[in-house]
Amino acid sequence: MRDNKPIELEAENYVCSRLAKMNLRYSKPNFDLDGGDIIVINQIDKDSYKSINIQVKGRDITSNNSNVKIHKSYVADNFVFFLYLRINEDLNDYLYCFFDKDISNWEIKGDNYYLNIPQKSIEENTFETFLFSKDKISKISDILSKQKEKHFAENTQWNLTLLENNITLWQTTKCLPDHNLTSWFLENTNPNYSLVSHNIFLTCLAIIHSDKLQTISAVDYMFIHFKNCDIKTDATISDIKVVETFSSNWFITYPKSKVDLLLLKYNGVTLNALRLVFGDNEEQVEGILIDNGDLTLTYNEK
Repeated sequence: MRDNKPIELEAENYVCSRLAKMNLRYSKPNFDLDGGDIIVINQIDKDSYKSINIQVKGRDITSNNSNVKIHKSYVADNFVFFLYLRINEDLNDYLYCFFDKDISNWEIKGDNYYLNIPQKSIEENTFETFLFSKDKISKISDILSKQKEKHFAENTQWNLTLLENNITLWQTTKCLPDHNLTSWFLENTNPNYSLVSHNIFLTCLAIIHSDKLQTISAVDYMFIHFKNCDIKTDATISDIKVVETFSSNWFITYPKSKVDLLLLKYNGVTLNALRLVFGDNEEQVEGILIDNGDLTLTYNEK
């Protein structure tokens, strides 16, 4: 049996990059949510949002036919399916987009819709009608706008308390949450309700654990929550020593981002800190979260 996992990850990463160019916010759940590998979110106001589920499949058809299946229960008006095809030594990207009515025309086998993918489907333009295009972008935006508004869960405050407790734990023990807990926080924390310190801590964790979290760690959307902040401290910070540096290959809009684990002198006292450098070639924020609770944050245009 062929291992589709590597190309599945390649496909999800590519679709995320397309969504980012559409200025759509997305989330990568750490579990399958109604068939959605990616959840696209449109926040209406601070209390409500709309969302659609996107499923992504990648297939290598260099030497064989292939197929995909989708469970019937997933296919609804808020469901979009992306098919990413690859042929070895062909550097072009082949991305196709299917909506609920398209999928309902596929072959049915038991509880699933099946799509057969011939080896020569690219050469013969088998799925040309479904190529990802501006029309598909418009339709996705239209589907999103027509969804029923949802409201953020009442457990927001509980989630933030748990996050705050983990920051306190880091301040006390110098130990950071692992990638599993980080994934949970990223999926269950709304940055609009969080303190700046919460968002910096989460963004640092996303970068530190990016190798394991992959697309889940692509928190480019956090940038806007730092851009208008200017936080200074009256303390004297000196003797900054970089203990370890982490970067991420999963940030799309702001790829020039990294996290430094620091030892520094704060008014003469040695403390641990996290330094976040977040941005691209045009703009950047830099924040330092110190384990005594103090924080600095600056924004710069290059």
